[in-house]
Amino acid sequence: MYITEEHKEKIGEYIKFIREEMDLTQGELSGEDKAVEFYICSKKQLSNIEQGKNIPSLPVLTRLLGRLGKSIEDLATYINDGEKIKFNNEYEIIGELIHKGNYEEAKIKYDKLKELPYHDKKDKKYLQILIYLEGIFCRYLEKDLETATEFLKNAIILTKPKTFLSEKKGKATQYTNNIDTRYIKENVFSLVEYKILFNFASLKKVYDKREEAIDINYSIIESFKNKTLDRNIKNKVFHAVYFNLSNVLIDEERYIETIKICTEAINWLIEIKSNKTLSELYLNRGEAFISIGDRENGEKDIKIGYDYIIQYEDFERAEKIKDIAKKEFGISIC
Repeated sequence: MYITEEHKEKIGEYIKFIREEMDLTQGELSGEDKAVEFYICSKKQLSNIEQGKNIPSLPVLTRLLGRLGKSIEDLATYINDGEKIKFNNEYEIIGELIHKGNYEEAKIKYDKLKELPYHDKKDKKYLQILIYLEGIFCRYLEKDLETATEFLKNAIILTKPKTFLSEKKGKATQYTNNIDTRYIKENVFSLVEYKILFNFASLKKVYDKREEAIDINYSIIESFKNKTLDRNIKNKVFHAVYFNLSNVLIDEERYIETIKICTEAINWLIEIKSNKTLSELYLNRGEAFISIGDRENGEKDIKIGYDYIIQYEDFERAEKIKDIAKKEFGISIC
């Protein structure tokens, strides 16, 4: 890659963006605040680079990028397609906030996301992300379930219209709110599409359409099992689908299925160390064991679930579980 005057603003923008994402100070990245062997350039030099005032030499640029876990090739890609990459990075941050339940903070970042220059109206995946996020915020912030359902449906129709059953009205196609579960089982979806399906199933449960919610979740699991999927997709969606399904099965008093589903999920999640979801699955399985008369395994699972809650330091939740265990099941947790 040849570094020219026209590249300096993009180079500075990229370095600053990644540095801030990694929560590094200029002194830490430049090495000025570290031991001499970590020194790359002065903080002032780095500041000038980030502001697009100076072009770094190739050795300095290579070392700065290396400390950020990036390469010259990554930078070249950013220069060629920088706004799209920034959009995707910001979307990932929003996704993490949503996963943690920080919807207000996610909405603030989403409003900034829409202001980014990357607005390719022909890019269906870009539009799908925006529509999906609108649905999430309608549901959790505005509590408008009907509009949220429409947003989620419209988001997936953009790329996978056959997901929903449809009917002809003259020349127009009218999509119903009924999902074709066979189509889901037989096809692979993107990470965003799986998130939409999971949230749609969750809304079905809210609408008290539990059988539909169960069918959708089972079909997503079949899609996981029958196709070769990116491991990242499984890690980010797998646990949510199993957790959602186990909750609905518990509500429907289908305890044997709950135990089976929770066991499948626990075996996977122990490997990726997803403590928060593990805690809830152990609690659900424990309740199911007790409901079928297996108190020994039930009590064991509830205590394991409690221990996982302590590990991710949600002490308020831990106290609630301790109280529920005592009142509903007569289990004392020390």
